Amino acid sequence: MFKKLKQNRFYEEIANQILEAMHRGDLKPNDRLQSENELSSVFGVSRVTVREALRYLEQLGVIEVRQGAHGGSYVKEMDIDEVARQMEKALHMTSITLDQLSEVRSLLEEIIITRLIDFSDCEKHFNRMKETIVKAEEYLKEGNEGKRLVENIKFHTIIAEMTNNSLIILMHKITLNMLYGFFVRVKPSSSLGKKTIQYHKEVIALLRKGHYVEASRINTIHIQEAGKIITLKSKDQALF
Repeated sequence: MFKKLKQNRFYEEIANQILEAMHRGDLKPNDRLQSENELSSVFGVSRVTVREALRYLEQLGVIEVRQGAHGGSYVKEMDIDEVARQMEKALHMTSITLDQLSEVRSLLEEIIITRLIDFSDCEKHFNRMKETIVKAEEYLKEGNEGKRLVENIKFHTIIAEMTNNSLIILMHKITLNMLYGFFVRVKPSSSLGKKTIQYHKEVIALLRKGHYVEASRINTIHIQEAGKIITLKSKDQALF
């Protein structure tokens, strides 16, 4: 499965070879890696170097160290949230604007609503979307904009989940999470909250009727209007 090392930074090459084995499917979630002694023999390096490579992989979040009788280093089963967090960390190093995020979100949701919805279980998703609207209205009355905003994010998250496409869900989640952080900082007004709830009601009503193009149009207007309002409230559009 693995090859002898050629470069100076041995721990990086060890980590890369283990990652490649995961990508090929030679190592699957919950598979136990060979022991440090075995890996040091395979790669022809010291246990210290192997330990450094494993520590690096653990920091990446792709393996986990378990204790006990069946302890050792295991391939971690990654979920969407974990992958999104890792990618967000990388994106934090770039200069991304609210306009760019809103554009990506708008395009993603337009494609999702008009082309990618899985019709096999729509009613379950529609009911979940309705629940977010009910809760958002309750939080709006209480003046709790923080929790109202969370329900807003959930509504749009469900739109992506209707595709049953893990990659689309991941891309959408990253975009929404980054927007969420920005919205929290800017603190949108209650009037925007009311408009958001109304737009959500219109979108779900159109989706239930099967009017997907019109639902997408209303949703796009909602995203663009929210983006403009937040931009006006922000002195600096740079998120990171």
